[in-house]
Amino acid sequence: ILSGSISGVNCSPVASMGLLTSTGSGCKHLDHISSQVPYVILTSVISAIGFILAPVVKNIFILYLILILIITSTYFLLSRKKSTR
Repeated sequence: ILSGSISGVNCSPVASMGLLTSTGSGCKHLDHISSQVPYVILTSVISAIGFILAPVVKNIFILYLILILIITSTYFLLSRKKSTR
C-alpha cells in the first residue's frame, strides 16, 4: 500500500507534493509531473518484481541483494545507453 501511495503522489497532477515542487522550482506544473513519470514507472516495476519474488525467495537479505543487483544493472544499462548518443 505504501509503495503505491508514493508512486501515486509523485505522478499525480493534483497531489500537493507535485504542486509544491513545481511552484518552488519555478517550472510549469505539468512539465514537472511528466518529468517524474519515467522514474515512477521504473521504480514501480522494480517494486513489483520484489513483491513477486518475496514469497519465492523467503529470505529478506537475498531478496535485497537481488533487488540491489537489478537496480544497479538498470542504472548501468540506462547510463551506458545515454552516453553513446
